Amino acid sequence: VVMPTHLHLVTSSETQSLGSMNVAALMGSIKSFAARKVNIMRGRRGQLWLREYHDVALSDEKALRGAVEYVLNNPVKAGLGDTPEDYPWLWTYWSGSSALQNEG
Repeated sequence: VVMPTHLHLVTSSETQSLGSMNVAALMGSIKSFAARKVNIMRGRRGQLWLREYHDVALSDEKALRGAVEYVLNNPVKAGLGDTPEDYPWLWTYWSGSSALQNEG
């Protein structure tokens, strides 16, 4: 989720699609992509994000589900949509289905 002032990413060290990319490189890539798009939309140039990022290791399935729920609802809580799907800067692996659909 790319928010107006920050972004959120939930990923796994076991995610095959990341290949050899580490979290720092992935965050840098996402920030660079989003900054280019925002700068084009706003007709501006220059740095948009701070270089730093904060990561949190999620120790179990409950922590993972809590993090995913928090991230998905962040745009709604910020008043940027009535549902997570309303927010155009939110992408999920689950492609339109509920991220928590497979709760068991």
